[in-house]
Amino acid sequence: MYLIFPAKWSYAMKNDLRKNLVKQKEAAECLGLSEATLERDRWRGGEIPYIRVGPRAIRYDLNQLDDYLETKTVRKEVMNHG
Repeated sequence: MYLIFPAKWSYAMKNDLRKNLVKQKEAAECLGLSEATLERDRWRGGEIPYIRVGPRAIRYDLNQLDDYLETKTVRKEVMNHG
């Protein structure tokens, strides 16, 4: 998958992107997981979305983490006895 970015980034666009990207430590805190769990998930090709911004630099998008948590939310089904 390739992303196409505008040729010129405005300061506001860069700032909006950066504030949604967090390091592994912050992502682990948001998810209530350990950093080791996030590392294992990446290593095994798991489901938690991440962004590789360099050879060793990993970031997590807070919006993607919210979406991930939404997919993991278990909802009680209401049985209609009608």
